[in-house]
Amino acid sequence: MGLGFQENAQQGIVPPFVNAYRNNIVSPLFHIYLEKGPNGGGQITYGGRDTLNCKPVNEYHPLTTYSSYQFYLTLVSAGNYYANIGWTALADTANSFIQGPAAVIAGIADAVGAKWDKYTDTYWIPCEPKVVTQMVNFTIGGTIYPVTAENLIVPYPNKTGYICMFTILPLSNNGFGPSWVLGAPFHREYCSLYDMGNQRMGFSAHLH
Repeated sequence: MGLGFQENAQQGIVPPFVNAYRNNIVSPLFHIYLEKGPNGGGQITYGGRDTLNCKPVNEYHPLTTYSSYQFYLTLVSAGNYYANIGWTALADTANSFIQGPAAVIAGIADAVGAKWDKYTDTYWIPCEPKVVTQMVNFTIGGTIYPVTAENLIVPYPNKTGYICMFTILPLSNNGFGPSWVLGAPFHREYCSLYDMGNQRMGFSAHLH
C-alpha cells in the first residue's frame, strides 16, 4: 500500500504516502483498525486519526529505527509465565501470526495449554482454553496490552467438530531483525496509529 519508509523502498523510490505528506497533501500519520476475530474486515485512515472506531492513544512508543515500525517490547506474560528480557518488536498487520523467540513462545504455549505439532509446525489449543480474557499480555513502555482468546484462537472444522490453532509461533530470523513480530492477532485487539512524522507508534482499544 506504499505505507513504508523510503529507506526500505526498492531503488530509492519514494513511497506514495511519504510523497503525499512531503507535498502537504496529508499529515504524516495513518490509523489502522482491524475488526476482532480471524475473519473481520478493517479500515485505514490516511492523514489522521480514526475517531469512529478507535479510542484515543494514551502512550506513544518511539521507533527504534528509521526504516521500519519497530519499537521496544519490555515484557510478555501468560498465566503464571512471564519473560522480561526486553526485545525489539515489529508491528506488521500483514502477518497472520504473532511471532517471537522460541523459548518464550514455548513458555506461553505451556501456560495456556497449547501443544506443538511438528507435522504442521503449529501450536494447537483446546477450543475452550484455560484463559479467555487476558490470554497473553504484552508490555510496551508503561502500558500492558492484553490480547484475548478471540484474537488468538482460530477454529477449523474436522470430522469430529473443530480443532483450534493458536496464532502465536516461534520466529526464526537467525539473529537478524526484530525478535518479535506483532501481527494481525495483536492489531485486531488494538487500533494502531503510525506517526511517521514523529517516529513513533501508539495503540488503543476499539470503541466497539
